[in-house]
Amino acid sequence: MEVSARGQRVYLKSLEKGDAAEMAKKANSKEIARYIGRPGEFPSPYSETDAIAFIDDAAARLRDKSAFHFGIRLNGGGLIGVCGVHRLDYSSMKGEIGYWLGREHWGKGYAREALTLLLGFCFNGLRLNRVTATAFSFNERSIRLLNALNFVKEGTLRQNTLYGDAFIDDIVFGILADEYGKSTDVRVKIADGSGEKIRDAHSI
Repeated sequence: MEVSARGQRVYLKSLEKGDAAEMAKKANSKEIARYIGRPGEFPSPYSETDAIAFIDDAAARLRDKSAFHFGIRLNGGGLIGVCGVHRLDYSSMKGEIGYWLGREHWGKGYAREALTLLLGFCFNGLRLNRVTATAFSFNERSIRLLNALNFVKEGTLRQNTLYGDAFIDDIVFGILADEYGKSTDVRVKIADGSGEKIRDAHSI
């Protein structure tokens, strides 16, 4: 499955076994692990075995439509990160996104482009009404990105996560389908492996 848009420098494509080596290389960063989860939740160091396990799990979740994970890829280049939507609730038309980008690709606008495409997939492909994202209070870079994408800060979960030997706050953000529609003029193309355009979750 592929998600793309004209003019974007990146596109999203479902993860494959062949991505494991490059994924491990890009994910093998203490800084990435620090922002993704509590100590020990995101492997560090990150091995090719870890990548294969994640890719296998992503494939299983794709089959039952419980989550959709994509490799973030440069046009004319290789994989530079991963993003996806999980905790899908089709009855309430909502889900939560997550993402990471290889350290050498930070500060270049790639994450913003990737999340614009991911939100297009969520709202135009899955027909979700609401998408959320959560960031640790110290993750200023991610907070700035979500603000730039017109997410609304919906609350602070005070001392919600035990991080090492200290409790830290989690910041909760949300964006609705009509807010996404007003925030971007990017026309997103969502296609399966044959290139056929996908219009809703039932055809995925």
